[in-house]
Amino acid sequence: SLIHSGGLRSKISHKSLMIAEHFGFPSRFAMLAGSTASASLKVQWSDLQAKPVMKSSVLLLCFVMFGSLIVKPVFAQHCSHEGADYSALRAKDGCYKAHAETADFWMNICDNAKCAGIPDSCTQKGPAVAYQNVLKNASSGEYECFAVGKLETGEWGSLIDGRGSKTDSVTYKGDDQREIMYLMVCDPGLEVHVEILGVPEQRHPTIAWKSMYGCRDDEDDGLGAWTIILIILFVGLVLYCGIGALYKRRNLGVSGIELIPNIEVWREVPGHVKGMADWSVNKVR
Repeated sequence: SLIHSGGLRSKISHKSLMIAEHFGFPSRFAMLAGSTASASLKVQWSDLQAKPVMKSSVLLLCFVMFGSLIVKPVFAQHCSHEGADYSALRAKDGCYKAHAETADFWMNICDNAKCAGIPDSCTQKGPAVAYQNVLKNASSGEYECFAVGKLETGEWGSLIDGRGSKTDSVTYKGDDQREIMYLMVCDPGLEVHVEILGVPEQRHPTIAWKSMYGCRDDEDDGLGAWTIILIILFVGLVLYCGIGALYKRRNLGVSGIELIPNIEVWREVPGHVKGMADWSVNKVR
């Protein structure tokens, strides 16, 4: 049996609220998740086995609450595009600085810029991949800082020039309808060098990241992370169905649809899904 206590229930409710705030869910969802998790501790495992719908609901809740804590950091730290890995470009000291007469930049890639020297007027804007400190008044030396790139908004793409050469890019959106684009420029002789392109103070600045990591063979882009994951899932599904069907045919003598492995479980899935949906609706009410 699972043990329930008031202190443990309080911890679960508090943890659920933190998780909901981290992922942007309403507080109502947090309280529901916390109360559901704490209530589930009162239920004995034998009761869950007798009630598949309740068992499935508890397992699903655990997956959402704890599995998502692992999944989101993976996406947040995503630093590759079509097989090219740019994670080595992350600033070892927290940021890169680029200077121009009309604007200064503090930047990082695939991570927030955080290093000594960033003005307080910039850090007050909150965490950002890039800060743009624009000169407003040359005579007084007055600057205005913008968080031009938020980490979670990063979108990867590719630009193709007239010769057919491909250059990877990543665009981050920030405050005040500003955004910044990084171009992964090939330079085999450089570890990394950042260079401002165009007008530094514009609302959509472009930064060239010249490095050996921007060099790639356009004829062979390699396999992306999601492609590899899908291949593994597909191969696993084929092996599961093939080996399971072969076993059932040779050892159990079944045929037709009965060859599907764990057919009894799959037949119950629609009912479990419907049961979980009804149960969730009733809880919200």
